[in-house]
Amino acid sequence: MLDGLIASDGIAIGQALILNEVLRVPDYSIRTADVKLELLKFDAALAIARDQLVDLKDRNKNHEKTCKILESQLLMLVDPLFVSEVIQKLRSEKRNVERVVSDVIAEFSRSFRSMDNDYLKERAVDVQDVGQRILRNLLGQEIQSLESIPNDTVLVCHVLTPSDMARLDTSKLAGICCEEGGINGHAAILARALMIPALMGVEGITEQVKNGDRLILDCINGKLRLDPSEEDIEEFQELQQQLLFSIEERQESVSGDAVSVDGVELTLRANISVPAEIAGMKTFGAEGVGLYRTEYLFLKSNSLPPPEEQLAAYKKVASGCAPFPATIRTLDIGGDKDLPYLGIPSEANPAMGDRSIRYCLQNQDVFRTQLRAILQASTEGSLRILYPMITVPEELTQANQILDEVKQELSRDGVPFDADIPIGAMIEVPSAALTVDLLAPQVDFLSIGTNDLMQFTLAVDRSNQRLSSRFDFANVALARLIRNVVDQGAQAGIDVSCCGEMAGTPIGFLMLLGLGIRDFSMNLFSVPRIKQMINRIEVAEVERVVNDALSRSTSEQIRNKLDQYLQHALSPE
Repeated sequence: MLDGLIASDGIAIGQALILNEVLRVPDYSIRTADVKLELLKFDAALAIARDQLVDLKDRNKNHEKTCKILESQLLMLVDPLFVSEVIQKLRSEKRNVERVVSDVIAEFSRSFRSMDNDYLKERAVDVQDVGQRILRNLLGQEIQSLESIPNDTVLVCHVLTPSDMARLDTSKLAGICCEEGGINGHAAILARALMIPALMGVEGITEQVKNGDRLILDCINGKLRLDPSEEDIEEFQELQQQLLFSIEERQESVSGDAVSVDGVELTLRANISVPAEIAGMKTFGAEGVGLYRTEYLFLKSNSLPPPEEQLAAYKKVASGCAPFPATIRTLDIGGDKDLPYLGIPSEANPAMGDRSIRYCLQNQDVFRTQLRAILQASTEGSLRILYPMITVPEELTQANQILDEVKQELSRDGVPFDADIPIGAMIEVPSAALTVDLLAPQVDFLSIGTNDLMQFTLAVDRSNQRLSSRFDFANVALARLIRNVVDQGAQAGIDVSCCGEMAGTPIGFLMLLGLGIRDFSMNLFSVPRIKQMINRIEVAEVERVVNDALSRSTSEQIRNKLDQYLQHALSPE
């Protein structure tokens, strides 16, 4: 039995299919006279790769997420930084083009993996994916066919790329198991969208499994069972049926209200990264968007997105959410997201560097363009503006001043917008959580970002795998900060919501509810499960249990207390 990270929930029982993407790249010197020939080979490989990706995109035209990923890969083929680096190395090092491309891909991949931001770390997989495609074209090697796979296939691989996913016949795919990859990667995102159980980070799996081996992928407990017995298979088949029944029950709860047994009405909203996710809101029962991460618009290309593109995206979110509101977070990017075209210098400690609102206040042309587009889109629906990583009141003062200036410009130009658009601040650092009384007068609402608040409160790098056990929401220090934000917000008469991942987990949601939060934002797929949970608990009882749990001194004791309550409250009558 091997351990892994759960990227997509579920149980898979099937036969292993090994995805073998190992390439042997030759390495030899070339003459100056041969450089031109190597460049022509490179151009041809890029052209073939483009045709392959366009064909994949056409075959996946009904899968919007997949198409978006393939579009980003097409952009890499014309990325001037990538292409110019290959050309420069060819001319200076005079080595064969296959080796040069392999080295450049490795450098780009290492650069992404070294970043502190989870989203950008996962982009290393896209770089490798495109690089492998180019290399195979240069080497004249066919890409392994994945279009005709047996029923109940459990795909086993070192790393699963987005184009691998695009080539798969997912109707026959039972599960996915990878040695590398995180829960924020494209493969993981697509697996969740397709409801395919997936386990990432299973060390040594490709060495211990061979084609045709029987496997049980337990993506409830994060385990891979090798060579299971018939008794094991029967046990997990029964668990599969229970899970399917549970999913059907959750879907039935989607159309209902998020009301507790004692009559407390709660609000469940969605966290999204792209406007296309709006389509899933009704399916999963979310009441609007609590967090739209606009940085996706900036990450998917090699230059600043033009105002028209931003306006179109924000309009789509506004109109798609109506009549519910949508909260648009301004650009949350900086030193930990090394986008060359932004010109942000590298920093020793980027998580606490020139990022988020700090970057925007120092680069007001970028900030003003975004604010102008959000304001223009506000006529399409109910929009709210959320500033990320506010640390001191002065940042709010300056941001609001810039916003007022943009409003005045739109008024002078005769451009309609919502003059009373609500303004909010994200509470992500202890300094903000402890000074809500100073921040509140300048905003209409507050939104707690639990991921960064946990990181900065406990000095735990959220991207450090070795510290993952310490990244625990059942923590007294975090709870005290959240309670202070809720209490201070209530005294100031402004709403306090939560938009971190904490709200999408049963224990995390229970903690937040017991601390006084009534407005939650989470991954779309978590909404049915949390709504079903709400319909079976009493808020007054949860508050008592959480207060009792927080009298304990360790996270383990707190978690055990909350687990006991959940098992009792959610057990069948």
